[in-house]
Amino acid sequence: MRLLYEEREDLKVLKKINGFVRETKVNKL
Repeated sequence: MRLLYEEREDLKVLKKINGFVRETKVNKL
């Protein structure tokens, strides 16, 4: 259970980073 929860948290962080990178790329364009 603990590993699954930690993996979910990692996915949330990755999604936030991906969204942030997309926003910065759009702003640069």
